[in-house]
Amino acid sequence: MKLAPDDIDYLYLIAYAHYLARDYDAAIKLINGLKKHDDINQKIYQMLGNCFDMNNEPYKVTKSYEKARKFSLTQRFFTRNVGIWN
Repeated sequence: MKLAPDDIDYLYLIAYAHYLARDYDAAIKLINGLKKHDDINQKIYQMLGNCFDMNNEPYKVTKSYEKARKFSLTQRFFTRNVGIWN
């Protein structure tokens, strides 16, 4: 993280790498640190929801996807398992 410690896209990709490696707890920890970032966006909460889904935490999945949905009110948004549409 020394290369771009404040670049939200860089940090998102690191979290995504943790997700792909099935290290969901590490991805969640990193994503939770991004919540206060100035450039927070829908994909951060969507990834968080995906990690919670894989960790079998359905209440947190729903909350994360609902927050992601708020960022994409002008876009059609679908979540994998919850089925939230706008």
